[in-house]
Amino acid sequence: MQRARPIIVDELPGMRGSELCGVWLICADRDIVLHATVKSSWHRQQIILHEFSHMILQHDLEEPSEDLVTAFLPDLGVEVLRALGRRSYTDDAEFTAEALADQLAMRINNSEIPSLPEPLAFRRVFG
Repeated sequence: MQRARPIIVDELPGMRGSELCGVWLICADRDIVLHATVKSSWHRQQIILHEFSHMILQHDLEEPSEDLVTAFLPDLGVEVLRALGRRSYTDDAEFTAEALADQLAMRINNSEIPSLPEPLAFRRVFG
């Protein structure tokens, strides 16, 4: 599946300490994945892979969560069409996205590419 637009990945320090650790913002011209500040590159990778899994599984076609934008990102300056954020694993979309993220992480970690200081240069590849 191709989304035919850029994907921007960035840290949002203001998200730390909230119940939200990652969010996917669907805009007309790009997708934005924001994640909380974390201490481990492995945790960062898992949050980003979780949001990528929502993209792969086309969860943006489901009911949007507009309260995420107003609660966490009121001054974003970008028109957001939909937003999906990870708050719990109690619904099917969150559970399946986390399961796919686990599978993607396993594939990355078990690939035959020589290991670099962080999980296969994940930050260099995905921002």
